[in-house]
Amino acid sequence: LVWIAASTFRSSAGQPVQLVMMRPPCAYREVMIQALDASKREWNTACTSSNLNGTLAAVRAGLGVTVLGKSFVQSGMKILPTSQQWPALPNTEVAVISEDSALQHIVQPLVALLSEVLLSSDVVEKQSQSDTA
Repeated sequence: LVWIAASTFRSSAGQPVQLVMMRPPCAYREVMIQALDASKREWNTACTSSNLNGTLAAVRAGLGVTVLGKSFVQSGMKILPTSQQWPALPNTEVAVISEDSALQHIVQPLVALLSEVLLSSDVVEKQSQSDTA
């Protein structure tokens, strides 16, 4: 998980964080709030969306920051580095559960696609980090 903001975002240390989040129940919403509360960082809800596309659009438009997996970072967005202002976030995992063995032909390609996307985003980030070092 990473803090994501518009590429033009400038942090104001003394101001409450403007959060963009999905409606409850949303695990990322809880992680975001818990991390800021634990670091005693003030926050406000800038935008609440009912879906991921709305959340991404609000972040890209500069309404606030959010927490998502790094694979969700798009053009016009940036990852905010962990710091005193942006507390460390836990790792997350994705699980695909299928009880019906007759659906394996559908589940296996989905798992392969998810694995490919998640692993390729990790490689891209590592390359980006080494390019800036």
